[in-house]
Amino acid sequence: MNAEAQHWCVPAWWLRPLPVWGGVSIERIRRDRILHEALTGRPDPLHLSLLFGISERPASQYARIARDLLAEPHGPEAGTRHDDLGERE
Repeated sequence: MNAEAQHWCVPAWWLRPLPVWGGVSIERIRRDRILHEALTGRPDPLHLSLLFGISERPASQYARIARDLLAEPHGPEAGTRHDDLGERE
């Protein structure tokens, strides 16, 4: 292996499942970041797909959820759940 290729090798522990800190997984933080972008930027599926590398289906779901949240005058109702986000592809 040449020196440049050795520079990009990662230790085995990087390939283990993502850790959970304080009950919050890295995937949950990622989902929150995508939703935050949809809420503060623009709820456009193409924009979200290009920015985060997600497929059309989850990008459309994030955009729909953001539009729903932005349309609610006083925030989400107590019983409303917006957790039907697609998996990362």
